[in-house]
Amino acid sequence: MYVFCLDDYHVGDPHFLQSLAREITGSRPNPPRILMVHGSGEAAERALEGQGRFRKRTEGVLAIGSAEEAAIVDRATRQANQKVVDTLTDEIVPAVSVQGDARNLFVHTDSGVQVGSTGWLRDLVENEGVPVISSIARHPQTGGAREVSLAEAVVALAGALDSNDLQIVAFVRSQGRNLFDKRDTPIGVRDLPDEKAIPARDTVVRAVERGQQVLLTTPTFFFGSDSGRGRAVIA
Repeated sequence: MYVFCLDDYHVGDPHFLQSLAREITGSRPNPPRILMVHGSGEAAERALEGQGRFRKRTEGVLAIGSAEEAAIVDRATRQANQKVVDTLTDEIVPAVSVQGDARNLFVHTDSGVQVGSTGWLRDLVENEGVPVISSIARHPQTGGAREVSLAEAVVALAGALDSNDLQIVAFVRSQGRNLFDKRDTPIGVRDLPDEKAIPARDTVVRAVERGQQVLLTTPTFFFGSDSGRGRAVIA
């Protein structure tokens, strides 16, 4: 099972999403079992900026200043989810929209992101569905929803799925393609290039620190290589 980490750069790139969708479709009749997780993306930042609100990210989350801004980010994240799903289904990928606060999948607590029951998610994947999950979490007391960082969501979900063969997949931009020159040799966390090459670098580091398996890849390499699906990252 693979958890695809759709970072802010890639979730906002329609060409990347189309390429990914075509590769998934081309992997039939035996497609890999995939879940995807994404955050608010650049769309949320643009939505805020369109109203003259310029907010930076702190630990992967937009530093919002009001309930109104929180609502803007929430709406943009849900819309981003639907755009990803629409792009995948246009290429006949059986994508399923899953908002992170649905069924208490992601719950935000003082100790971080907790994950609820995942049995239904496993069933969906085993039946060749492709869940596309937003990093929106429900607050256990208020019942309200808020954005959590992509790194928190991915690492928490991977831990809750608790599968020996589960791997987190992070996608590399063109600046990082030289990483595959030594594809058969795992790369250490300390040797990773910066976020310009690996936009989800923070997620990769956190996952490896938790002892989770991580691959760096591209859609073409993941689905089309005869020598593995990506380059492993180790501590």
